[in-house]
Amino acid sequence: MATKKTTPHEEIRIDIARAKSSAVGAAHGVTPADLRDIEPRVLAAHKLLRKERKDDVYGFYDLYKDKAAFKAVRDGARHFAAFNYENIVVLGIGGSALGITALHTALSPAYHNLMTRRGRKGLPRLFVMDNIDPDTFRAMMRLCPPRKTLYNVISTVFVGHYVGPLGIAGLSVVFPLQMLGMALGNLAGIGGMSLISRKLGAKDYPGAEKSLGNGIMLSILLGLIANIIMLPFLDFWLILIGASPDVLPYARDYMIFVTIGMLFQCITMALFNFARAEGNARAVSYTHLEPTRPY
Repeated sequence: MATKKTTPHEEIRIDIARAKSSAVGAAHGVTPADLRDIEPRVLAAHKLLRKERKDDVYGFYDLYKDKAAFKAVRDGARHFAAFNYENIVVLGIGGSALGITALHTALSPAYHNLMTRRGRKGLPRLFVMDNIDPDTFRAMMRLCPPRKTLYNVISTVFVGHYVGPLGIAGLSVVFPLQMLGMALGNLAGIGGMSLISRKLGAKDYPGAEKSLGNGIMLSILLGLIANIIMLPFLDFWLILIGASPDVLPYARDYMIFVTIGMLFQCITMALFNFARAEGNARAVSYTHLEPTRPY
């Protein structure tokens, strides 16, 4: 029996049978009347998308046909595979995180990260970081030592659009050094948090205040040391971490601001831990949420 030939995008279907009123009832399901109401808008939107696709407004539709892009991806994967990384950490928010998560879920076996290296057929573990919570990052850093981990920063739409691929490469090179600021802040913060908690538990309030002061001073000192060591020798550190001659100027420009901000990053990470030590985790949550509040 002859079968109808389909294109790749025609093989994808959205099945809403379980969302219809016939499956879950009219109170919660999609009714035939609902579908009739939205049909004109759906058809108009579909027509517009097909036209814009034809006009090459959205390049991603036909990206699978771009042999040059496919070859570049394969060559890049082959290059990084030679380093035998144990982990890949993807940094992205929204679609940048959901896209790679969907692909990983579809193409990899269940519980891929829990398998042995042999069970994963030599492939690295994949971690998708879609938030900046310090507890989450601390856990990730323990599981993924930087020397054994490849970091991929993909939430860089503005840099990619206005600067280009070399700008994105510069961000990726700088990120491991940027993580150093978080690590230094946690070095003072986690130790200080433990000490403050024990002092408060023993009702030694003067000791807790002294520990808080020492922890803040230590975080400031570590941030200043990082500035003194890194700012005068930016090229050395960036080349050491893997910046190529083409990427180096972009990475250097970004690294200047990251290094200057490292002092404040150290203090912030330490203060987050100190707030948790006295049981005020809500203040930390508010601090994370505040930048997202509409003004």
